[in-house]
Amino acid sequence: MLSVSPQMLQFNNPGQSFVSALYQDNLVTLLELGHRWTLCQSRDLGEPARLLALTAQAFLSFRLQYANAYVLHEYAHAEVGSQLQFTDVRVGAKEGNSIVSAPYLSNLATMAFDPRQIADISRRGVSVDWTGSRATTARESAQFNAAGLNLNTYLAWRDFEFMLRGDSTPSRAMAYSVNKWLSPVYFEMDQRIGGDPSSYVSDLAAQGIATSKDEIQRVQLFAALMSNGMWTSFRALRVYGEPSDPLLSVVRAQRLYGELPTDIDLDAGKWVGPLQWPIDLPVIDRRALVYWPEFSTYLNQRGVSLGGDFGMSVDGVGFLTLGLERNTIGQDQGTDLSLGYSNSWGWTSITTRITLNQGNTFFSVRGDYPLNPRLSLTGLVYGAEGETLVGQRLAFRSKKGGYVGLQVFY
Repeated sequence: MLSVSPQMLQFNNPGQSFVSALYQDNLVTLLELGHRWTLCQSRDLGEPARLLALTAQAFLSFRLQYANAYVLHEYAHAEVGSQLQFTDVRVGAKEGNSIVSAPYLSNLATMAFDPRQIADISRRGVSVDWTGSRATTARESAQFNAAGLNLNTYLAWRDFEFMLRGDSTPSRAMAYSVNKWLSPVYFEMDQRIGGDPSSYVSDLAAQGIATSKDEIQRVQLFAALMSNGMWTSFRALRVYGEPSDPLLSVVRAQRLYGELPTDIDLDAGKWVGPLQWPIDLPVIDRRALVYWPEFSTYLNQRGVSLGGDFGMSVDGVGFLTLGLERNTIGQDQGTDLSLGYSNSWGWTSITTRITLNQGNTFFSVRGDYPLNPRLSLTGLVYGAEGETLVGQRLAFRSKKGGYVGLQVFY
């Protein structure tokens, strides 16, 4: 499935994080097609040739996933800079001090295939720049410097959503891993190259919040190592060279939305889905699957938050989530309590999520409606009232927005 939307042609717009997720999803789809094609074409070759082909495909996949995470990271900075009314905000290849705005695919190719990037992973081949800007507060500066890493964390969270719905392919696992680990790795590399982590810590210090890169990195490492997606990805990447059953994800999705009994064993063979436990719900006479949570850390305006998402699928009901997030470093900004619900009816699906925090709210609704077997209408709307933690990141200076587009099935 590939998604196209008019909003994908314009970066630096309100709600760009949601649109960036479409780029992420499309790249994962294309890379998984390449992965399966390589498995198919190399199955009758000798072991050395087969391993060489898979290694080449895996290297290409990693370069593109890393480049994509990096480029979308820079566009997240551009989105916030644009909404802060910086002038002539642009993302492009960096040669010396000169940056010329370039299209997404050009920036992706630069980061993925420029030999200088491959030789030096610390090189900033693509960057964001602007001509002029107004004076910003410490909170606004923190928002700008945190935007890229927050997007990477959000994309990893989105990848785990796909894992819950049956997409535990190696390509999805690689996308999750690159985005999940980009933040703690950046905090480690910042010790010698400087960048967003140092700037963000300085922004907090300007607000009287004393912390360090090491303290923030410890929270990030805890979240990564304790997350369901981390261990699901590890198991998926272990079978990178083995063929997968394309029907398994369909069967998995049927169970998720209550269309398949939970007593059918999907854990046999190479199934590497999320960590889960079946339980009985006697009050409503249903069976359910409870999932080990996914943990995430975000860099907010007044501190660093740690959040956990707890999921459960119930036969005949759908998929339910409960999310909790609060600052563990910095000033108290209240606790985000999020409730989510997903369900599908045939090929029509809907995913909703509402977040509450001391009378403030943020909500999003995403849906897909089939037009024919090869084409589906897709869209997302969001809205915010007041300031929640998630709203600061996804609706910064934009209280409503979204996108509409088409999904093309191959």
